[in-house]
Amino acid sequence: MILTVCCNPCIDKYIYVADFQKSALNRVQGTLTCLGGKGINVAKAISILGQKVSTTGFMGKNHLKQFCDELGILDIDCYFTTVDGDTRTNYKINDKDGSITEMNEYGAPVSANKQSELIKNIANINCDFVILSGSLPKGVSDNYYAEIAKNLKVPFAIDCEKNKLLPTLLYKPEIIKPNLHELEEIAGRSLNNTYDIVSECKNLINLGAKRVLLSMGDKGAILVDKDTTYHALAPKVDVKSTVGAGDTMLASSVISIIRGDTGVDILKNAVAGGTSAVMSDGTNPLSIANYNMLIKKIEVSKIN
Repeated sequence: MILTVCCNPCIDKYIYVADFQKSALNRVQGTLTCLGGKGINVAKAISILGQKVSTTGFMGKNHLKQFCDELGILDIDCYFTTVDGDTRTNYKINDKDGSITEMNEYGAPVSANKQSELIKNIANINCDFVILSGSLPKGVSDNYYAEIAKNLKVPFAIDCEKNKLLPTLLYKPEIIKPNLHELEEIAGRSLNNTYDIVSECKNLINLGAKRVLLSMGDKGAILVDKDTTYHALAPKVDVKSTVGAGDTMLASSVISIIRGDTGVDILKNAVAGGTSAVMSDGTNPLSIANYNMLIKKIEVSKIN
């Protein structure tokens, strides 16, 4: 069983407009509400892909039942550590040209006692693999994911921003999944060519990551380990929403790793997952039919 950790879950509300204008009246064409947060998105994708998954993290008491009920429909078991109040809401304004303006709340502060409680809860959940992903709420240190990783007895993957990611590399994650912008933030410079991109990925390998899965939008994705580097382009599809695509990439790559797949197949599964995710509205789960169709079309090349 795979366990996802979502320390900062949210309710994503998508607002569709015909032509978004700043500082003007905008007419709403429709709305869509989804449960969100990176760890929640990863769990939904894993379930759709046919693997048993559970999720944990901090959850506002006022939304506990809603999350457990909706995730239960996907056969996702919930082991949340509850905190007072509401779970945050994030607003996504979707324009007709496909652009999205995001307004994300931070999430309520979490006490030190609750932080310790979650670490103990994670250690006591029977699982084979842990995925740590997403932002942290107020009051939680950037070292928190490293504290969780230090106490794990099973392999783990992680997807988060620089200051939260780097301390975890000491504990040798099986895979990390930055996008190009995040890799540039880690590097402290622009990365304008393949050599520089791969070099920075190799630096993360040297710091402890076993694999780096780098998502690059319409330029595809790269998978780097200590021995090889592979590149794959995504097939062209009708894009409905890019939110959550990286989470589905991570979900499908972890499933592939657990199966014992080679780097080529790990990357194929990752790109098929991410591409199928953008074909769904909001952060709704991918279609398994789209996933199975896309994975046959993905070609992987080795970078020397």
